[in-house]
Amino acid sequence: MAERADLFIHPKPGTDLVWISAITRYILDKGLADAAFLDKWVNGLEEYKKSLGPFTMEFAVETCGLPIETLKQVAQMITEATGVCVLWLWGSPNTAWARIPQLPFRTCCW
Repeated sequence: MAERADLFIHPKPGTDLVWISAITRYILDKGLADAAFLDKWVNGLEEYKKSLGPFTMEFAVETCGLPIETLKQVAQMITEATGVCVLWLWGSPNTAWARIPQLPFRTCCW
C-alpha cells in the first residue's frame, strides 16, 4: 500500500483518529474546506467542529509522533485534491480512540 500512496506516513499505532481529526480541524479552522460542499452534504457540521476541540496539530504531533510539517503537508494535499481517501487498518479495535463515535470527516473523504 505504501508504494501506491502519494504520501505514506507512519503514526504511532492506535493514533489514526487523532491525526486525521487534527488535520480536519486545521482545514476547517483555516477556512480551507469547500464550504459549498459542506453546506450541501454534511449534517451536524457545527457539532462536529466542536468535537474536534482537543485535536490540535500540537496534540497530534505529541500523540502520533508525526512532524507538524508532515501534518500540514497532508492538509495541503487534501485541500488541493479533487478527491481524497485515507485508508488504515485497525490492529485492535479496543484502543481508547476506537470508542469515540464515528463522525463525518473520520476518513477525510470529500
